[in-house]
Amino acid sequence: MMVLEGMPLFLIELGIGQRLRTGPVGVWNAIHPYLGGVGVSAAVVSFLVGLYYNVIITWCVYYLYNSFTLTLPWSECPKEANGSTVIECERSTSPTKYYWNRKAIDTSP
Repeated sequence: MMVLEGMPLFLIELGIGQRLRTGPVGVWNAIHPYLGGVGVSAAVVSFLVGLYYNVIITWCVYYLYNSFTLTLPWSECPKEANGSTVIECERSTSPTKYYWNRKAIDTSP
């Protein structure tokens, strides 16, 4: 599907865009005025993909930053205020997975 439809449309967009010296919205408007939405949707998808990858990079930088502490936060289960360990961490397969899921990316149980 990607090869049969996606690549030809992408090459058409690049070729016409280079010839007309316009962006994605202008290219699809030049083909047909009703197709301007395809260019807008391509720009929105590009923005969302960029946002998604920025979040992943932020997680990696956060994990790298925390790896420079003297004792690694994911080496053992964290302690609660009363001194006992977190039950969810004890039940999980490893403290590393608990740290990544509950502290780094902050998912709910």
